[in-house]
Amino acid sequence: MSSWWTIEEFDREWRSVVHHFNVEDHPWVVEKDQTQSMWAQAYLTGHFFANVRSTQRCEAVNVALAIVLKGKKTYLDIVRAIENLIHQMRINELNENFASSQTKPFPMTKLDDIEGNAATLYTRASFELVQTELKHETLYRPISPPVEVGGSRTYRLTKYRDPEKMYAMVVDVATHTITCSCMKFETRGLPYRHQLHVLKLEELSEIPKSLILSRWMKEAKLSAPSFVDEYVHPELKQMS
Repeated sequence: MSSWWTIEEFDREWRSVVHHFNVEDHPWVVEKDQTQSMWAQAYLTGHFFANVRSTQRCEAVNVALAIVLKGKKTYLDIVRAIENLIHQMRINELNENFASSQTKPFPMTKLDDIEGNAATLYTRASFELVQTELKHETLYRPISPPVEVGGSRTYRLTKYRDPEKMYAMVVDVATHTITCSCMKFETRGLPYRHQLHVLKLEELSEIPKSLILSRWMKEAKLSAPSFVDEYVHPELKQMS
């Protein structure tokens, strides 16, 4: 259900599964069929959610507390457990900030310039996502020479061993803005493998500003007010 299908592809697969199991009239299937736009990835593509799904942060906290609060606990024990959990979360964040600002990730692709530029811009967690996309950009190739119209250049890409899948990439020559028919950048906010492949075709050595969202950058916190510092021990502040 989270596959990156188009709406047409999703509807076709959905109908195929429902028909195969002969559950067209099942209440659950009927209800899900009527609310597809609220849960199916195909309908959500192009809407930015910052990679957040459901209530994952609350679920992570609940799991951590469930481990700590096994057995009978007093109210004081519960308060202490919550405080310790929050304290540990802040320490983890400080460690991640330290890793992003004071260490350099190991390069793993041949696109040294683009990968190095991404390592300079993004936090470690965001860089690792971009690095994964860089590893997969080699699976794509243009199926024809680019078509130039006005100030834009259009590439059509296909994937290795999946020739039926095609992606239209439009490059604004002046601004190096790159848009893709898959709309994964608009959904996730990070450069995707199709765009990174086109950067290579365009002989660009840096990620264009149009593909960079400040929320994923190392400097993102500099412009945001901090409500945590007053609760953090001075020694921990120095780590960041």
